[in-house]
Amino acid sequence: MGYMPKHLSVTIEFTIYEAMYYLGLLLGLERDYIHQRVSFLTQLLGLPGPNSYIHHLSGQQITCSSCGQRRRVSFALALFQEPNLLILDDPTAMVDPILSIWLHLHNIANNENTTVFVTTHNIQEAQNAHKVGLMRDGKIIAQEKPFSLIERFASPNLESVFYTLAVVDGERSSSDDRRSSVAPDLYEASFETIKQSLFRGNQQPPALPGLKDIISKPDLTKVDQTLRRWKYSRRNLRDLMRTSRLWWRDVGFPSIRHMGALFYKDFIRLFRNTGSLLLVLTLPCLLIALSCVTLGNTPQDVSVAVVNLEGPCNTTTSSQPMGCLYIRALRSAGIGPVWRP
Repeated sequence: MGYMPKHLSVTIEFTIYEAMYYLGLLLGLERDYIHQRVSFLTQLLGLPGPNSYIHHLSGQQITCSSCGQRRRVSFALALFQEPNLLILDDPTAMVDPILSIWLHLHNIANNENTTVFVTTHNIQEAQNAHKVGLMRDGKIIAQEKPFSLIERFASPNLESVFYTLAVVDGERSSSDDRRSSVAPDLYEASFETIKQSLFRGNQQPPALPGLKDIISKPDLTKVDQTLRRWKYSRRNLRDLMRTSRLWWRDVGFPSIRHMGALFYKDFIRLFRNTGSLLLVLTLPCLLIALSCVTLGNTPQDVSVAVVNLEGPCNTTTSSQPMGCLYIRALRSAGIGPVWRP
């Protein structure tokens, strides 16, 4: 599966070639295949040279999510391994070669059996798709072939179709709260009222066959059955994973190939951030030096109160009490006794 998010998720310390080579390492692709795909995608999307740093694209170090050249690099990474499923979130935003992108998407969808899901804010681009779903307020209000929608609503483009559907859906949504107190025949007639309001004057409203089939309330029974089947499938899959003899391959040790790819990425990121590299090397040495200087030294000139009841210790006789010998040892260690009566 190839995925292009809306927000940029590319390691900016990489060059274009290194970003694709890193992805190739993760996927276990051959070096010749990696070189071939880098050359093809660079030419298709009009990217600069493969040795161009990603954080130098557009001539400045910026981090906006809609930077055109960086989004082209992200799009190239989504296409890199020729996936069977391609999910693109607004791929042509701030991107120049829009025509070549759509031609390539049509080519891989028709000739390579690739399923492509595209989300876009430009509704005119959606006319290039085989099937379009129009969304309003978080729900699908129409799902059909673009030209079938245009012909059905006798509209010049898909944008006009969306406007008509949005008005009808908005009126239907506002009528849902009143439907319990409205006669069914009046509710069904509201579609005709909306049609007449959209086409005033001498212009006759076009026939809208199947409008109520396109905009209809969801069948809660079918939705509930679908959710139940999905939960049941998840439970069976989870039980199978627990009882399978090969469960450890999915949750066990990471592969050596993935570890090598991650080491490749971290090595490049570390050595291209000189400040971070110096900090990593010097900070432990500084902490060790400060610990040696400030911690663990022998105390000097420490005053200690002493009470000795064995007698005075200022005699020079060879036989002195044990307390006097201990006090003398303290003085030799740099501790000054303070006599207390």
